[in-house]
Amino acid sequence: MSDSGAPAIAGGAPVRTTPLPYGRHELNDDDRAAVIAALDSGMITGGSAVTRFEEALAERCGVAHAVAVCNGTAA
Repeated sequence: MSDSGAPAIAGGAPVRTTPLPYGRHELNDDDRAAVIAALDSGMITGGSAVTRFEEALAERCGVAHAVAVCNGTAA
């Protein structure tokens, strides 16, 4: 990359012509159904779905316990 003068925000030429993709979600019908089931359960911040997820994650990682958190800051 070379120095092309002012940054795009200040009127210079943009470095990219298309937006840089941050991430693309891939949701199927089963994923959507699971979200609706969680919303309908009244327990979107806990409950059996979270317990099942923690148990499956612990098994997958080969550890005794796993704890789900809402984000990296909470972790």
